[in-house]
Amino acid sequence: NDSPLVGGGFGVFDNEATYQRLSPEMISRRNVHSIYFEMLGTQGYVGLLLFLILGAAGMIYSGQIMKRTEGVPGLEKEYAMGRMVQLSLVAYSVTGAFLNLSTWDLYYSLLAMIVIQRSLLEKKLAKGAAADEAPARESAVIAPAMTPALPRYMPGRSFLRRPAD
Repeated sequence: NDSPLVGGGFGVFDNEATYQRLSPEMISRRNVHSIYFEMLGTQGYVGLLLFLILGAAGMIYSGQIMKRTEGVPGLEKEYAMGRMVQLSLVAYSVTGAFLNLSTWDLYYSLLAMIVIQRSLLEKKLAKGAAADEAPARESAVIAPAMTPALPRYMPGRSFLRRPAD
């Protein structure tokens, strides 16, 4: 318990000198077998708290996405993504009690995906609300571009074909 507030740092469980100093009677190193104890040992109480807050925020964001998109036509994919990310976070949280993958990149990728999905959903819903409130506008007439006419046939260019007579 040298630094319980901030932990021993990444790789503390792989450091032979740490084991010899803290537990000289151990013959071999041990594994923590839990993402929670691994995070507590490497990052301390502060890191564990941040780790748990990230997971809780992911669950809350997923729930918000599901709540806002449930039964809304055209937003079925957003609902499914929120549901699947929430299920993945639950699975990781439960199975994490028995394995040591606290720095597994898929967990953080899932959190990033749900934050991005929430942001995109907010923009999509805001755009839809603005379209509902805006009066119908007549489409603008776009003038043809002022470009010179190209010849239909150019001798010496095999990729341009001579027009049929």
